[in-house]
Amino acid sequence: MNAFRTSGNQRRHLMSNILFLDHTADKAHVSIVGLLTNAKDGKTFSAVSSLNYEGWLVKGAYGWRIQRWHDFPDSVVPQ
Repeated sequence: MNAFRTSGNQRRHLMSNILFLDHTADKAHVSIVGLLTNAKDGKTFSAVSSLNYEGWLVKGAYGWRIQRWHDFPDSVVPQ
């Protein structure tokens, strides 16, 4: 991670189309479509990969939290 921090790259995950596959009062299983982007040194912006996310959420005393999370990029994601 230290090498990535000093690389000048800044990654962002843009998420949309949240689909609740299953849910109860205190648990949820979701599928999300996303786009991973990169900004290099504040000058160059590019799309890195489209991807799908799958998450399992739990509701606790302080709101909803991620219990488990997987991402499935549509292409190889370079470091």
